[in-house]
Amino acid sequence: MADDVQWMTYAELAEALGIGGDSARNLVRRKRWARQLGNDGMARVGVPIEHLQEGRGSEPPADPPADGGSDGDDDGASVVSVLTNHICRLERDLHALKEEHAAERSRLRDEAEVLRQERDAERLRATQVEVLQAVLDEIRQDRDRWHATATARRSWWPWRRTG
Repeated sequence: MADDVQWMTYAELAEALGIGGDSARNLVRRKRWARQLGNDGMARVGVPIEHLQEGRGSEPPADPPADGGSDGDDDGASVVSVLTNHICRLERDLHALKEEHAAERSRLRDEAEVLRQERDAERLRATQVEVLQAVLDEIRQDRDRWHATATARRSWWPWRRTG
């Protein structure tokens, strides 16, 4: 097992893998490789040999192309053409959606106006019901008063009232 690892500092690991120092620390933490303090006071990491061989074989190119990897003008023109067509299609879709949105907004505005009118009519009906209820209560009280007067027992002797 001791032959399968190589002990190196974080800086050496970063240089061997072609990554930054912080990335090397994160890689060691993530892979949970063994760490120990060397005699010189620097931390050493036990890196598996297989990982070092994989890291050396997959080095990124030193100078990536600045134009995104297209090699010819034909590819660039076709990309521009495809993107232009896509933009036109998106603009048509956007225009259709705007028209649909405007129609929906108009429909909702009309519906809201109808609902406002219905609400006002219901409020008017409620007010009318309250007024009619008050009139009905007054008429009932008047009826009860007349009923009490009409059904009250009268004395048969007419002079008793005058005296």
